[in-house]
Amino acid sequence: MIVSVRSILHFPVPRGAIPTVLQYDFDQSLGFWVCGMAHALRREMNLELAREGITYRQWEVLVCLAFGDTTQTEIANRLGIEAPTLVGVLERMERDGWLERTGCPEDRRKKRIAPTRQAAAVWNRMVACAHRVRARAQQGLSPDDVATLKRISDQILRNLAADDPGAEGCQSAESGACTAGTPRGSTADGVRSPWTNAASPPLFSDPAPSLSLNNSVLKHE
Repeated sequence: MIVSVRSILHFPVPRGAIPTVLQYDFDQSLGFWVCGMAHALRREMNLELAREGITYRQWEVLVCLAFGDTTQTEIANRLGIEAPTLVGVLERMERDGWLERTGCPEDRRKKRIAPTRQAAAVWNRMVACAHRVRARAQQGLSPDDVATLKRISDQILRNLAADDPGAEGCQSAESGACTAGTPRGSTADGVRSPWTNAASPPLFSDPAPSLSLNNSVLKHE
């Protein structure tokens, strides 16, 4: 299948607009295809969440917390951003009653972040958005197609993780006694994959309910 630069970037590229000195086989670039698809999925999810008055960053934070309560630094590491960047987002979510921060008994410098009962209703709205995006994205794909995509994605992740010493887990230098659950599961060859989780997601601290990953799009979107 040939995928054009024009179709992936979603805006018209006039013929001859790309300088001949900038040569690259974009139509054969796996990374270019995947990044284009990820961009489209994120854009659609942004649009769906915006209709609910929810930001994409808030969605990302709750996805991290669906695997268990964690720390600000660990969330930032998983999202690939600086910890201070998250401060404003976490403060707003805490102000709105979605999060609570408590001290870690083993390390007073750390603050554990956990979702509240109030976050469950918001999570259900987010998941509904994600399911709508999933349905649109999977139009024309059979269950076998989706399974093949997942298998190929797993293999690519394993190939690239082989040279990445930090790919074995999603833990930060701050991890320790307060380390949260990780969205990585075991594969047949023992390599960890972020597409599956080895155990059921941790529940909220009682009496709050769980942000169940069974209803999320984490495995396919």
